[in-house]
Amino acid sequence: MMALMKRLATPSAALTCARSLKARPLLTWSVVNFVQRNQNSLSANSYSTTSTTENEQCERVSENDTVSPEFVNRNPRNLEKMALAYKDKGWYKSHPRKEYWHKLFVKKTSRHVSAWVEHVNGHIPVKASTEEWAIKKHLYSTTDVVARRNLGRVLAQRCLEAGIEYMVCGLDTEELKGEGNKAFYDAMVGSGVTFEEPKPINDFVAKKDYLPENI
Repeated sequence: MMALMKRLATPSAALTCARSLKARPLLTWSVVNFVQRNQNSLSANSYSTTSTTENEQCERVSENDTVSPEFVNRNPRNLEKMALAYKDKGWYKSHPRKEYWHKLFVKKTSRHVSAWVEHVNGHIPVKASTEEWAIKKHLYSTTDVVARRNLGRVLAQRCLEAGIEYMVCGLDTEELKGEGNKAFYDAMVGSGVTFEEPKPINDFVAKKDYLPENI
């Protein structure tokens, strides 16, 4: 009996014996009581360890540890990224059309080429020009086809870094027939820019007919 009591002194052995009580009904009541006491002490130790760990995790080190239950997204382009922002459609024959969020513009002078992306509210978040020394020092000419191709790559990289992936191209069909504009356009498309904006979600909602013909 003493040898059995020594073997049951460890918590793991006590739990193993407690699980096999139904399989061994010949154990004496003293052994059963000893097993139950060891099992209770083991559960109490585990509970105290768990509670201590939770207290350590809940202990606040500074005021920055407090997480606010409300989150405010300060990204001004958040609704546009989710296709929830409205587009200014205006009248049917209004010119120029404002039915976009971002639009690409290209301007060429006798010495330089400039390109920028303009928001519908007039703000210019991204722009690039061969007047910049960081671009001009790598070019043989600031107005040839190679310059426009590299300008398109630089502008596309800046657009992607700013989170602008979709836009409307301000170059019409006749302007894209030129070799320089075509090289600029292909460079931006090849760098990951899409010249087509997603359709707003509110456009999929059935429109109401406020002036029905049959009244």
